[in-house]
Amino acid sequence: MRRVRVGAIRGRHPLPVERYLFRVPWLATGPDLVAETRLAVRKLYADGIREVDFYPTGLTQVSVEAVGEMVRLGMSVRVFHYSRQTGGYFPSPTIAVHRRRA
Repeated sequence: MRRVRVGAIRGRHPLPVERYLFRVPWLATGPDLVAETRLAVRKLYADGIREVDFYPTGLTQVSVEAVGEMVRLGMSVRVFHYSRQTGGYFPSPTIAVHRRRA
């Protein structure tokens, strides 16, 4: 199974990803966004995606809920952060959850 690179929100920052959870650059925060984020992650899962390299974009509420939902669904997730020094991305040494094998 191949890993899919997923960005949180399209249009906030250029990201080296294949898909986004949201395609609009600005979202209203609050309880509705929590539910919308969980639904967006479930759509990835419904599409057969189980391994994700996740690129958050600065909207904490989306990032936290997305990673939480991926973990709840048993998906393998690595979070990548932007480096101002290199202009590239690096995997988080803290957040890497690997899918449980059945």
